Amino acid sequence: MSPRGSGWTPARIAVVVAVAVLLTAGLALPARAPSAAAPAGGPSSGAAVAAGTSPWVWDNGLISLIFPNPVPSFTIQSDRNASLSTRHVLTGVAEITPTDNATSFAPFDQSGANWRFASAEGASSTTVWLNATLKVVGAVGSWESPDDVAELEDSSGTAQVSLAFYLNASTAPDPAAVRFTVNVTHWPWINTSDSIGFGFVDVAVPGTSIRPGASPNSLVEVRSQDQATLSTLSWASQATVYYRTGGNGNSSVGTYRAIAANGTNSTIHLEFGAVAGGYTDLSFDPWIRLNLSALAAAPPIPAWLWTPQSLGILALAVAATAVLAIFAARSRSGNAPPP
Repeated sequence: MSPRGSGWTPARIAVVVAVAVLLTAGLALPARAPSAAAPAGGPSSGAAVAAGTSPWVWDNGLISLIFPNPVPSFTIQSDRNASLSTRHVLTGVAEITPTDNATSFAPFDQSGANWRFASAEGASSTTVWLNATLKVVGAVGSWESPDDVAELEDSSGTAQVSLAFYLNASTAPDPAAVRFTVNVTHWPWINTSDSIGFGFVDVAVPGTSIRPGASPNSLVEVRSQDQATLSTLSWASQATVYYRTGGNGNSSVGTYRAIAANGTNSTIHLEFGAVAGGYTDLSFDPWIRLNLSALAAAPPIPAWLWTPQSLGILALAVAATAVLAIFAARSRSGNAPPP
């Protein structure tokens, strides 16, 4: 004898149907990308910095500027969803001849380099500095090539390299943008007819690819599923150089850009020319912007969801739900057992 009320009530039918639907969704849908939780209390106007150990992280409540290692390679990432991010590796500074060959090179990841971090928070942005004294070695190879220049064993001296990153506050204009400046001082010139070059690499994060931007001085990273723009890198067509005599000049920025065929990375070699060499200081500033609105636009349903296997799973789940519902209805229509 069954206890009173043990039949298939409408509430229990609803539970069965809900469980079946949830199981179907779990079988048919892909796992969601991990996301970074937004800081408690919502966006703040300032930026917070993690402890002085790797990784170094600055955050404005909307995006984070992350240095995984004590070298100038960094990631800019959305706080709302960690899958929206962009990665950049700054490779080094070179001296370039008028025929575009490298004669010396200061790699940023060289052995013994001691990059020092410092930061200061302002009303509209937080500034993060990286400074190092780098050994400048001889080099050979074409600067207009995606290949790294070959480093020689001889040294021509040292140079001071200072990088400053500007993370806008969430309440400032363009809060999802980071600007950084490259400043090179005391370069040991081999020939004052040469010019300085700066190299870096963009690395596409999973599910994205790198494409040419709207101008020769820009790149975009797009979502592979729907080609939505996730981030933009752009740089100015001019830089400022300063001479020991106290004068300065506007240098044109020549760009060599090589994007991998599959869009997984892009090598950028810039050259600061059209001015007399021998300058003591060089200042230049690229911009990187995350497209936070891309999070609101859901990508289309992947084609793999409509394979025969996934459709078969869906059909079985629907059939099981229907059978349970019919059985429940028949059990409900019978006479209730006596108390």
